[in-house]
Amino acid sequence: MLFTLYLKNVLYEDITIVTYSKVIQKFCKNEHINHIDFEKIRPTITTFYKIFTLKKTLDDLIKKINAKTDDKVFITSNAKAYDSFYLAKELSKKGVKMYYKNTDLEDRKLKKFKNPWYKPIFIRGGFIRILLKIFLDLDLMYYDTHNVPCFGVDDKFFKKNNIKEYEPDKSVEELISLALKKSKTSFENHDNLIIGQGPLVNIVEFDSIIKLYEKIFELPIDFVFKKKPESDKANNPDYIAYYNLFKNCKEAPDYYPVELFINNIKNNIIAISSTALITASKHPHLKAISLLDLVEWCDNSYKQEWKENLIKASKNKILFPSSFEELKKILLQK
Repeated sequence: MLFTLYLKNVLYEDITIVTYSKVIQKFCKNEHINHIDFEKIRPTITTFYKIFTLKKTLDDLIKKINAKTDDKVFITSNAKAYDSFYLAKELSKKGVKMYYKNTDLEDRKLKKFKNPWYKPIFIRGGFIRILLKIFLDLDLMYYDTHNVPCFGVDDKFFKKNNIKEYEPDKSVEELISLALKKSKTSFENHDNLIIGQGPLVNIVEFDSIIKLYEKIFELPIDFVFKKKPESDKANNPDYIAYYNLFKNCKEAPDYYPVELFINNIKNNIIAISSTALITASKHPHLKAISLLDLVEWCDNSYKQEWKENLIKASKNKILFPSSFEELKKILLQK
């Protein structure tokens, strides 16, 4: 969404967002951005027949988009959203200028998933992968996202389908900074912002998250909570339990990127491992605080990878308190 604001508010492009996300749709309405909505369809082993509905939906969507050869169309991820891979492939066939832009602040390269092929999740995924190859002509691979495999594409896909990497003369960090400066907000001011990242299933031990936030809530500090927009997980028990922790907290609108709230925060931005800490660390008036060392990780090597990425991307400006007492001292500091 921040890349969208860069195109709209910095380059003054006339843009249209194509999305199935209810959160992004709401964001577009509030920002007066044109958007074309479609239904998210995910065939499974038991609902494999939905592949026909998926293809028809996407083919109809291409007609609705009605892109011209002098238009620019962007995809901003090479993982998960295989709808966009199909749209990009088909629009490129029609001569539309297609671009890929990695909008991850850390600019990390996704790793291929290495788990054994015989595990149930791969057997199910392998079946869907074959369906998508047969009906959508997509050559998909597995990437590792938070220790969970997901479909994705690599450079071969972009080269085969004439999708060029968008390479402006500025870094992602600079693009986001420009977008934030040009984006007006009317949010309330608060001393501290807590960034919600969900229960981080299979990444962090949930009990350790609960205990940590319960201690933070006991401190005499003012803060606002920013929920991670995950409308597709609204009925997930883990997510319900996680967000119940914050049910009595002041909450910022979840349909805006968390970075847009940074200028409304006086003292501290707090999260476990959010990339928004990188943006916050660039603001001299703020302390960006990672709780990464205060929770128990399912895989310590993954924790270390996150920590190294955050340190590198922020040029070592993010704080990593090693005890709750150290965190408490930072938060209560005047």
